[in-house]
Formats: sequence, structure tokens, C-alpha cells
Amino acid sequence: GTTCSSSCPKYYSGTTCVTSCSSGKRDGNNCVTSCPTDKPYLNAGVCVASCSGTNKYLNGTNCVASCSGTNKFLNGTKCSSSCPKYYSGTTCVTSCPTDRPYLDGTQCKTASEMATICTNAMKAGGFTSGYTVSGNTITYTGDMSISANLDVSKCNLTVNGTTSGYTTGLDIDGGKLSVINLTVTSGNLAIRVNQGEIFSTGTIQGTGGGLSSAITNTATGIITAQIVIGISEKESFLNSGRIKATIVTAQAKQVSRCSSYSLINSGTIQATTVNASGVNKLCEDLGGLKVRSGATITATTVNYCPNLSNDGTISTTPKCTTMNGCTCN
Repeated sequence: GTTCSSSCPKYYSGTTCVTSCSSGKRDGNNCVTSCPTDKPYLNAGVCVASCSGTNKYLNGTNCVASCSGTNKFLNGTKCSSSCPKYYSGTTCVTSCPTDRPYLDGTQCKTASEMATICTNAMKAGGFTSGYTVSGNTITYTGDMSISANLDVSKCNLTVNGTTSGYTTGLDIDGGKLSVINLTVTSGNLAIRVNQGEIFSTGTIQGTGGGLSSAITNTATGIITAQIVIGISEKESFLNSGRIKATIVTAQAKQVSRCSSYSLINSGTIQATTVNASGVNKLCEDLGGLKVRSGATITATTVNYCPNLSNDGTISTTPKCTTMNGCTCN
């Protein structure tokens, strides 16, 4: 006003008492144009050393009750335009919470959201019936044939093939299947890849029955995965094409012919570890691993049991290793 005073009733700007700060910032009762270094943040117009109370999160230099706008994600106590790892809703997380357990890229999603994604992916690939979806897992009942691209790369696929007859649980004939984990069971041949490809970011497992192999990869087939497992009562894995994986495992539970091997390779296998186990012991040439002329295995470790037949090229010295109930001769 017009009276000199030793103090101001509310705030002051320089030597003038004011009822509000024109800058919108004050350090205590002192109006300032910028906050001091020891109180760099602004909480409801007041310079503070840290955010607390209702406005406990930091958006730039402003204390806020919730993150919004460009910096919509909450990373700890700070608002950010992105998250360093994953996000659930608008909260940055290092792993997905139980109410949003499924990861879609960097976003955590609910079971319902993932089921919709996987269902739409199946429909886009031409499959409108014969399966159920729970979370990110598709369960197909009956034998499944793929002759065009099917991209379910955000989903797991389980195929429960027919249990009798000379059938194939999953037949890839000219198409490409992209998937996280693939599990196929069949009373006969579980998986056949012919003029096509399976690309998995996880595990491929085929379990066959009867007198057929679990997995047959023809000369025009390509299989890529972290882990590939074939389990059958006969030759578990017949490869004439290309396989690239960290671990390739073939396990024959019962072999009915002396010429049978758990893994018969006529093509190319590139892996860190290859395991091929047969059974003891119907006849002397019953074996775990057979590599035919012209075929190659490039791996760090190759384990077989009980026998090995190698007319091709193996990059390391194979070792007879007791596994899956098979003992070395």
C-alpha cells in the first residue's frame, strides 16, 4: 500500500508487499523469477527441495499429482515420455503385474486384451473356427494345415492332432508360421514342414506316436527356434532342410526297426547343442544320431546315445552321453 513496514502480511516482491506473485513462483514468502538451486522444484507455486504430499510426482521441475501430456508415464516418482523397459497402463515396470501378465512388445496387457490379439491374428490367417484362445495361448483341436502365412508371433500355439490314423498334427505346406512357443501332439506325425517355414522365438516341440516321426523337415523346409524338441516312438526327427536353434533334441522312446535313429539328418543343422537319444537295444545298429552323406551339423556340443552313424560333416567330436533312459554302449 502506502505504508512502510518491517514485514509484509502475505508475500513480497523486492521491497513491495503483494497478495500474489506475478511470476507464479515463491521461495517462502519471497516472489522469485526462478527457484534457487537448493529448492529447484515447484509445488503449487512454492519452491521445494523435493515433491511430497498430494503432488508427489515430478514432471520436469513441477510437482504433480499424476503424470499427463507428453510425459504421461510414471517411472518411479518421475514423469517420463517413455519407459526404460516395460509399461503397464501408464506406469513403468520391470516385469508385468499379475493383472496384466502378458507382454506385447513393451506393453503389459490383460488376458482379455491378449486373447483378442491372438484371435484376430488367427482370423487374419484364415482360421475362424476349431480353436480356443486363453490369454496368449491358442489351442487348436484336430489336424491343422497351413499353406499361407500365419503370424501369431505374439501368441503360443498348441495343436492337439488326431490320435489315430496316418495323419499329421501340423502340416506347413508353402506357408510360414510365426509363433512364440509351438506344441504339437499327434497319434502319428506331429509336425511336417514342406515348402514352408516355422519361426519361433521360443520352443518348438512335436510329440508323435505310432510308427511315424515327431518332426519331419523336408528339403524345402526351414525351422528356426531357440529350442526344437522331437519325441516319438520311432525316428523322432527327420531333417532334410535347414534348422537353426540353440538346442536341438530328438528322443525316440521305442524303435521298431534296426535301421532307425532318433535323429536322421540329411540337411543342415546349426545349433549350440544337439542331443539325439535312441533306446537300448534291439540290435547293434540301433542308434541315436545318423548323419547322411552331404549333410552337416554345425554345433558346439553333439550328444548321441547309444550309437552314431556319420557319413556327413559334424563340426565337433560327438560324444556318447547317457540321457533319456538311454545308456552308452
